[in-house]
Amino acid sequence: MKQNAEPKIVRWPSDQETAAAFEAYALAIGKVAHAWNYLHEKLGQLFVVLAGGERAVSLAIWYSTQNDRAQRNMLRAAVNGWNPSHWEELPKATADLEWLLDRADEVAEHRNNAVHAPCSLYVGGRKDGGSEMGAAFFSGNPRAKKLRGKRLLEEFEWCERYAETLSRFTGQLETAIAFSGTYPWPKRPSKPSRKTNDTPRQGDAKQP
Repeated sequence: MKQNAEPKIVRWPSDQETAAAFEAYALAIGKVAHAWNYLHEKLGQLFVVLAGGERAVSLAIWYSTQNDRAQRNMLRAAVNGWNPSHWEELPKATADLEWLLDRADEVAEHRNNAVHAPCSLYVGGRKDGGSEMGAAFFSGNPRAKKLRGKRLLEEFEWCERYAETLSRFTGQLETAIAFSGTYPWPKRPSKPSRKTNDTPRQGDAKQP
């Protein structure tokens, strides 16, 4: 006769553990938001260099919309609007600027997932049996579904580093274009690698 399996005992986290998990999650989101905002400011500075003319006018055009994607579209239009003869001394400029904007669009998607996905506390979600915040995908939220099975702190840290990497490259491009012939053209950076750990066990959810 088959023995009945012993019931699995799940230790419900204390209020302190719940608060700690939520604070770590909130801090990680804040860092993603900060890194993204900084990247977009750097893209704005790059737009000023490409748009030419009065700096204050170029910035007024950049800030005429509050939509990040619309701003990046303006920057892309500025890249494509330059006469090819202007790039004779910078043959890699067009390709590298388009590459930067494509990567910024990619980071934007991850940033939006981080900021807009609903999340809950998962009991025993960590490898050591502790609890952690995870995407609340139960209702089918599209952003949360994209984060399903991912460790949010690691995912957000990767997104932060990716945005910072692009910010540095943006600054280097701005300098190389503004002072053409004085500063070397920068090399495209590599995409930051993700940490590899076991995925969380997203089973027992508790709202913090």
